[in-house]
Amino acid sequence: MRWPARATGDGRLACVIDDEDWDGMAGLWAAASVTELHRMLITQPFLRRSTQHREAIGLFARHHGDNLAGAVDTAVLLCTAWRWSRCTDKVIDGICGTGILDEGSLDELANRLLWPDRPLVRHPLSWVGLRWVEIDLDEGRVVRRGTERNRMVDAERPHAEPPLLRWAAGHLLRRQLTDLTGLGGRASALDSRHGPAVIAGALDAADVLTEDDARRAIAFGLASGRAPVRKVALRVLADRLDRIDAVRRATADPDAQIRRWATELDNEGRDATPGVLF
Repeated sequence: MRWPARATGDGRLACVIDDEDWDGMAGLWAAASVTELHRMLITQPFLRRSTQHREAIGLFARHHGDNLAGAVDTAVLLCTAWRWSRCTDKVIDGICGTGILDEGSLDELANRLLWPDRPLVRHPLSWVGLRWVEIDLDEGRVVRRGTERNRMVDAERPHAEPPLLRWAAGHLLRRQLTDLTGLGGRASALDSRHGPAVIAGALDAADVLTEDDARRAIAFGLASGRAPVRKVALRVLADRLDRIDAVRRATADPDAQIRRWATELDNEGRDATPGVLF
């Protein structure tokens, strides 16, 4: 049986781990250095999925509580690890909540999660083998090969899950390191599951947008095939621009839950103190 992790009150984290997970998790906790943790996260077939996001946050804090070196790589590896792929929203919130990463590090983390189709982490070739080849993809032949222990290579990580994309898009927009046009282009390049998360991130940061850009972001969100993203757009429309229009659109939305929510949204407007919302 699996029980959630809990704080013990003495700066430690207590959790029960299934027997089949024991060796892998024990190895991660026993990693003697940041480099060793990275090697294990990259090379070991990972444990089965878990929603114990505090495991990832505990590992991050253990190795980077007083050491920022390699912290962004660690964050990328933990956020994209198979084990915690069902709770990436809590993993990224927890990592940010530690306060370990400074603004520059958070910027780098957001960029590395948002823009590549598969986030990359560099590591020594010797972690996975000593031989390497370079292949000409157009001609389909090997053009170079060799054996080099110190050669650095890039490990492709799994695609960033939607909560990670949403966080990254919102962070970069708030920091003025991208704009709505860039996020719209990124969203259109992704599939119907991941693209809407980028739009949701833009809507999360709507308070920093001009009115014209806020209208554009809302239009992107309302055009989404994902009901949760449309709801975020309607929330922003109600709070930022026009509650009556938001209620009207919510009432006509194809999703039954949003139509029911329209009544709640309408009541908020009726109960509000005049002049507060608009």
